[in-house]
Amino acid sequence: MPELPDIEVYTRYLDSTALYLVIEQVEINDDRIIKDIDPKDFAETLKGKEFTGIRRHGKYLFVTLNAPKTLMFHLGMSGRFSYQSNGEERPEYEKAAFVFSNGYRLSFMNKRMLGQVRLIDSIEAYLEENDIGPDALSDQMDWEYFKEQLEGRRGMVKSALMNQEIMSGIGNEISDEVLFQLKWFPKIKVKALNEEELRALFDMTKKTLTQAVKSNMEYELMPANFLIPERNNSRQCPRCDTGLERVKVSGRNATYCPNCQTRRQD
Repeated sequence: MPELPDIEVYTRYLDSTALYLVIEQVEINDDRIIKDIDPKDFAETLKGKEFTGIRRHGKYLFVTLNAPKTLMFHLGMSGRFSYQSNGEERPEYEKAAFVFSNGYRLSFMNKRMLGQVRLIDSIEAYLEENDIGPDALSDQMDWEYFKEQLEGRRGMVKSALMNQEIMSGIGNEISDEVLFQLKWFPKIKVKALNEEELRALFDMTKKTLTQAVKSNMEYELMPANFLIPERNNSRQCPRCDTGLERVKVSGRNATYCPNCQTRRQD
């Protein structure tokens, strides 16, 4: 599933392609992708409007308009964007498209239909109503906030990192990467950490996210000691070449190196 670094890539993509273009029409190829509004009303509301700003918040992408409403995109498991000439062949799995007056279109593709598009009144109100925590790279997610949220919390560290009510943007890949960089076993519990280790977790979370954003989530641009490229390709530890293994953590598959990640609760 796209995580904060992936959404940052698309934020920059939309900012460099679709900003300040006039929407001539909206094409809806699958009504299921549009939530809480009739697709025809959705298309009519956006006709003649412009994208005036692009904002990432964790796994969510918001597009402000020269209108009272704001567009919200959630990419689900397989959401992607493509900006191309309106005369080009439509991309596969295009569920909705914003056709601009300059002859180009922005397609929103979603193969597995877990993504969604909404028109909302306020970004802040939407985040609050849906119990979405601060963006994991925002200033709000500072050490004091992180410590307050995790101290005394039951459960495993990986689950806490992925809890979108604590902080928004971290999923399976990044949480695995953070634990790999710290050399911690995926099932380590929050209560097993002292304050020094909690601070190390905070610092590594920020560092890992920053590096992932810097690499544009492209494997070849990631550091040689990053787990993400290998968990999806060779399945060998980038440090010691040991075969990577999986273990269930709160119903999710965690990928780890049994040789490197030796810090356990016991």
